[in-house]
Amino acid sequence: AQQDEVLINHGKTLNDHEARLTGLEQSALSPWYLRTGVALAWSTQKINNCGSDGCKPEWDSDLSLTGAIAAGREMGNFRTEVEFKYYSSNLEDHHADKYTLNGDVDISTIMLNGYYSIPVLDSFSFYAVAGIGYAHYSLSLESNVPAEIPSVLPPVDDSSNAFAYKVGTGVTYNFSSDWAIDVGYEYLGIADNDVSDNINGHNVVCSVIFKF
Repeated sequence: AQQDEVLINHGKTLNDHEARLTGLEQSALSPWYLRTGVALAWSTQKINNCGSDGCKPEWDSDLSLTGAIAAGREMGNFRTEVEFKYYSSNLEDHHADKYTLNGDVDISTIMLNGYYSIPVLDSFSFYAVAGIGYAHYSLSLESNVPAEIPSVLPPVDDSSNAFAYKVGTGVTYNFSSDWAIDVGYEYLGIADNDVSDNINGHNVVCSVIFKF
């Protein structure tokens, strides 16, 4: 009876190893993936040409929901991808004694990202991500400024293209060899441009990954 129990345990162990090897073989044969995600995002920026009569140059955006889609390839603990993300949000209204300024900001990015994962458990891993790419930054401002305050920023509807980069960290949970989920934080930096300076984006990201 003891020998039978030992044989059964050995059989289970072999089955587990076989399942792991099968998963690794599938990953090696099917390293490509698609990723789609949503994020809670907000940004800060210093608007150029903002006058001194009560107009604050630094503006924060409201918290908003943004989306991203990416395609990439896994190579062991590394993965690389090309990502498109779109972000749109209202700027916080700025109230002064004689006028109000309000507006919105739109940011579209195309990024080349690289990930490095550190496995913790069979299904969990920590990851770090860095990326570089292109950003299209668009800003719209409206105001009810009276004529006697000429130096305050006039209505603006402008856009600019700029270099962008991001860094972040998070965790990955693998439901199976084909499906996984990422949850993490990403910082987005956009180079100074004709519209705004000191542009900083913050994203709390949740993504679903499908491997094929």
